[in-house]
Amino acid sequence: MRIHSLIAATLLLFTAFAGCTADQDGTPDNNPTSTCWVLLQTTTESSSDPGSYLYTNFTYDSDCRVTVSETSETMYVNTTYDTDGNIATVETAILVGQGSNWYYSNRTNLWGEP
Repeated sequence: MRIHSLIAATLLLFTAFAGCTADQDGTPDNNPTSTCWVLLQTTTESSSDPGSYLYTNFTYDSDCRVTVSETSETMYVNTTYDTDGNIATVETAILVGQGSNWYYSNRTNLWGEP
């Protein structure tokens, strides 16, 4: 079960960053000066338990980058960015053990020339 949770977390993390780009034309979101499209929520139906759904909510910063994703109060992914817009840290919290324990991970990225 833990493997499935980690795979789901990884897939969610990658889809969270498939958001908007600054050069994309579109209808502004709630910010009247913004020109990016944002995904506010996704709904995923369980293949092993039909009729069971996961809802993921996304929060963005002023540069249209995902900063927080929250999945049905069982998984949280917080992302920070450096001054160049690169991902600096990704903190993940997943509820495991039938809701009795939280699993935490923190990944820090260092960008630069080798």
